[in-house]
Amino acid sequence: MTGIVGWAKLVVNVGDDSEIVTVQSVTASTFSARFQRAHAAGIVCAVWSGHARLRHLLHRADQAWAALQDPSVGATAGLKSVDKGDVVWESSAAVLRDRQRHYRALVAELSSLVRITARGSGGQLVSVY
Repeated sequence: MTGIVGWAKLVVNVGDDSEIVTVQSVTASTFSARFQRAHAAGIVCAVWSGHARLRHLLHRADQAWAALQDPSVGATAGLKSVDKGDVVWESSAAVLRDRQRHYRALVAELSSLVRITARGSGGQLVSVY
């Protein structure tokens, strides 16, 4: 219960099962918050700061990167056909743009957390140390 106070943000659980909650009330041995997932007793719980925040963001960035690599994204984001001088592009390239936007937002948040500037270069994300 160290550091757990009313309105504190907590990272509850790890990996794909993690979520961030806001503490609503605290007793000597328990706290209450609004959860979106069920969690077993004794799971990892940490105050949303420093290492806990970094681990959570890194996991989300890994998930976003994996989503970008999904073959179905590439199938909807490029050239559909070329016929007699007519070029037809896939109309649903928004999936790729949305996933790239999400990944870049996570990279920006991570960059600000560790105080490293992330810059785009030729469509790629580059960190400057």
